[in-house]
Amino acid sequence: MTVVAASWPLQVAVFAALRAAVQPVPVYDGVPAADAFPYVVVGDDSSVDWPVSLDADGEDIDVTIHLWSRYDGHKEVKELMGKVRAALHDRALPLVAGLSLVSFRCTSERSFTEPDGKTRHGVIRFRALIASDPD
Repeated sequence: MTVVAASWPLQVAVFAALRAAVQPVPVYDGVPAADAFPYVVVGDDSSVDWPVSLDADGEDIDVTIHLWSRYDGHKEVKELMGKVRAALHDRALPLVAGLSLVSFRCTSERSFTEPDGKTRHGVIRFRALIASDPD
């Protein structure tokens, strides 16, 4: 059985879905050195093996999305969080051949004010279950 690593194809699909959902807000894979607010960052992920069945393997991947805003109040970051959740939760994201997205669900959301007192930070976590198609 050939196992296809799922982390990168999942990130590509998440980026495409987020860019469409939150435009014109930029989406990055790292915090930019200097950019205007608001923006969205696809953060770190973690992956563990997921035994789908006796003849198929998969991955259980936790994905973290960060949102930053300098809007005076929580409205902007919470609206962006809603757009991110709507774009990703229970959506059928396209992956590469050899991988099937079984589930992509939001597991937690949190928003807070950064220590500078001006920046709002939203954090949304998702859990992806991805099966490698059996040979």
